[in-house]
Amino acid sequence: MISTPVPMSLGCYQDDPVNNPLLSGTCTSRPSEPYSIYLTVQECISYCRLQSCRYAGVADRFRCYCGNQVQDAAWRRLPITECTAPCKGEASRFCGG
Repeated sequence: MISTPVPMSLGCYQDDPVNNPLLSGTCTSRPSEPYSIYLTVQECISYCRLQSCRYAGVADRFRCYCGNQVQDAAWRRLPITECTAPCKGEASRFCGG
């Protein structure tokens, strides 16, 4: 997770089995297709900023999520070593696990 306007990591989280979103609020997450295969962390941050969202998150190597609140109570935080899947559009950065 990355908080804007000064990007910083909020950690690595395991997907919620009930499918509750980690990021919530009145933001629109970036559609996964067709350009998500080129996703970079910076593109996700920029997209969420354009949506006036406070938070940006990347997952599954190609998904970008936006939100104004972090709902981490329902989510299990993991060691950062569990989130080492390279981004599809920037292999030197991590986009989930």
